[in-house]
Amino acid sequence: MIFGVAHRNFRVLFGVLVLSFAFGSLHAFGVLIEPLQNMLETERGSISLAYSLSIIGVTTGVFVSTHLNRLLTPQQIAILCGVMGASGLALVSIWPSLGMLLLGYGVLFGFSNGLAYSLFLEQAARALPQSKGLALGIATAMYGAGAAAFTQILSPLAHTDTLDTALAVLSFSVLLAGGLAALMFSRARIVVEQGNLPAPNLHPQARDIFRLWAIYCLAASGGLMVIVHAVGLMRGFGASEISIMAAPTLNAVGNIAGSLLGGVIADRLTARRALAVPLLISLISLVVMRVVSSEVALLGLMTACGFGYGALIAIVPVVIRKMFDPVHVGWVFGRVFTAWGIAGLVGPYVAGNIFDHTHGYELAIIASICCLACAAGLNMFDNSRTHQETKDRELDK
Repeated sequence: MIFGVAHRNFRVLFGVLVLSFAFGSLHAFGVLIEPLQNMLETERGSISLAYSLSIIGVTTGVFVSTHLNRLLTPQQIAILCGVMGASGLALVSIWPSLGMLLLGYGVLFGFSNGLAYSLFLEQAARALPQSKGLALGIATAMYGAGAAAFTQILSPLAHTDTLDTALAVLSFSVLLAGGLAALMFSRARIVVEQGNLPAPNLHPQARDIFRLWAIYCLAASGGLMVIVHAVGLMRGFGASEISIMAAPTLNAVGNIAGSLLGGVIADRLTARRALAVPLLISLISLVVMRVVSSEVALLGLMTACGFGYGALIAIVPVVIRKMFDPVHVGWVFGRVFTAWGIAGLVGPYVAGNIFDHTHGYELAIIASICCLACAAGLNMFDNSRTHQETKDRELDK
């Protein structure tokens, strides 16, 4: 019987990986920008607005997922994500226009992505309740792997005359993933975590939530700046074309590795020490990046920055589970995750504007270093107790 339950839980984990991989394709948008610009005959800024809207959609989807969980089962949410995301992509493929791109990719695909993100993190934690960090790390790593894989899958199709085919492939993949995940979730028996409090009452913990939100926002801003502007950064350092093209790939590899190991780190360390790992790795990498000139070293630092960002993404959900009562976890994560949305909009945008005005990334790197230093400082002086420590203290009384 024990083996049977474990087997069913691993089926859920398979559903998590399928859903995570497919919806990670949202971040393969870079290969679609130029073909979309040529097909729609509009400015690149207008095309890029679709990705910005998708970031807002992801954040909104995660934020409202807690309320949706009270109305729908996990398998119903998986189907909803697949149908909504596939429909949005199909709209762009069938009726190509800027309005449909903003609605289909930005709003529908982005929002369904946020629902899927929240769903697969929750299901991953429940599938391996004794190794939540490992499960969440694998799930977030697969999300990054999906972005990297679909970049390669869509790249040969991303031409003006075959763009509708690329979007159709993406639409079918999302729909299929939603269906498979629903099948896996519906056949699993998972022990649902129960909190010790009858209803959410987060006012006493507001300071802890805000500190974690600020750490996440500041750290993610720096990480996303490097991810989005990896090519420009390497070109600014005077690297060769081979190194310039290798930088985004190595950054993605570091991101995936960081997600995998970040979950393990979060399982083994306290909340504060776990957060300190990605913060310090990213901070040190950016500081060293300003003084080295070797292309090999720069590529290594690009990989390290990706590792720090990936680890941060995997560690934050685990830290929330450690710091707060289980009944509050979804509520807290939805609010803390808005920090990622703001970082995704502000970080790359500010770095791009700095480049436009200074014709370089020196000030952008300095700004990212300052953000990471502030995040590390907030984390260093965090005296909050985890949920388990609070329970132990109450029992001692």
